[in-house]
Amino acid sequence: MTQLIENTTLYPIINPKSLVVFGASNKYASMGTNLLTSVMALGFEGKIFPVHLKENTVKGLRAYRSVEELPEIPELALMVLPTHVVPEALEACGRKGIRHAIVVSGGFKEVGGDGIGLEKQICEIADKYGIRFIGPNCI
Repeated sequence: MTQLIENTTLYPIINPKSLVVFGASNKYASMGTNLLTSVMALGFEGKIFPVHLKENTVKGLRAYRSVEELPEIPELALMVLPTHVVPEALEACGRKGIRHAIVVSGGFKEVGGDGIGLEKQICEIADKYGIRFIGPNCI
């Protein structure tokens, strides 16, 4: 039974061995930081790779300027980014070989307007690279 569960599409999303976190910083007020802190506090035993454009460490973990700099391919990307940046980040994940994501960011189809096109864009990127994801606008 365990082998059957581990072979499901969602298994790496709910039970990743490693993850890259977009949107966490050393500021306590951000949602990305709160999610990273929670993952760490719950005793996640896998590797965690924060991506931050300016900070060298995030919550005591070495931070990387981009997903391309990561020393290995994480199983899951956790994205808490401004809506307009999500397609670019998901594309970078696809190029890196990351095949699972949770897009926490909101402001897509649920708000209409430009959000509809952005959601279509992330779905096309996911299809292009074979990325399975939960979201957007999802914790």
